[in-house]
Amino acid sequence: MLLLAGCGRFGFGEHAFSDAGAGDGFGGAIDAPDGPMAPVDVKMIDAGLPPGLVVWLPLDDTSAASVADVVSGFGGTCTGTECPTSTAGHHGNAFLFDGTDDCIVVANMGQFGQAQITLAAWVRQDVTKSVSFVSKPATSVSSTADSWQLETLSTGELSFTTSHGSMSNTRIMSAAGALPIGSWHHIAATFDGATKVLYLDGAQLAAGAQSVPFAYDVPPMYIGCDDNNGTRVERVAGAIDDVQLYNRALTPAEIQMLAAM
Repeated sequence: MLLLAGCGRFGFGEHAFSDAGAGDGFGGAIDAPDGPMAPVDVKMIDAGLPPGLVVWLPLDDTSAASVADVVSGFGGTCTGTECPTSTAGHHGNAFLFDGTDDCIVVANMGQFGQAQITLAAWVRQDVTKSVSFVSKPATSVSSTADSWQLETLSTGELSFTTSHGSMSNTRIMSAAGALPIGSWHHIAATFDGATKVLYLDGAQLAAGAQSVPFAYDVPPMYIGCDDNNGTRVERVAGAIDDVQLYNRALTPAEIQMLAAM
């Protein structure tokens, strides 16, 4: 059972509580890691969103004391100084990351190991430096490998970075400076099992062939940073909103639709 309150952007409130094993609105269960009736932040999927949405983190919460509200189902959390603050987002609120020690961790319950994938988010990068908006490490490959990651490099390239079992990550990326600083932009990446594609504001930036599946193992997903062998790196200085993960590669038209919302 989900207990919903308030009114959200897509018709339902973002705050809810879940019994263990309850449906999450994504066609699965959301057993939060700290037990039955643990607080989760869930928005039911509106018919206007593309099918295949597995994880949705609206990031509409407001911070409280030294621990941010739970971000969205599957146990997204932060503690102490790693908690970002709430700020105005592209849709409603967003989380503002300070570039020093802020990071959100989303527990891995198997939802990230998709053979095909679309990653999407609204981001506002405030400083030109290497940052990781969203990442899923693959530590069985190497301490710096990521199953998938959306990041910018130190010279401003936007990159869809992935690991496919070799010791090094592979990248498709934009030209330097493609992501403007200080304003909201929609970023997305898809992988259909054969081709990786990177988008900015609905327009394709780069594409590359890749026939080997993602390397995938137990670490969680990170928002606002990456994790290399237990060390948090690539901290975002800026804001992140509406993180989405789909279990298929959305079409260019669907990416354009998300970017127009």
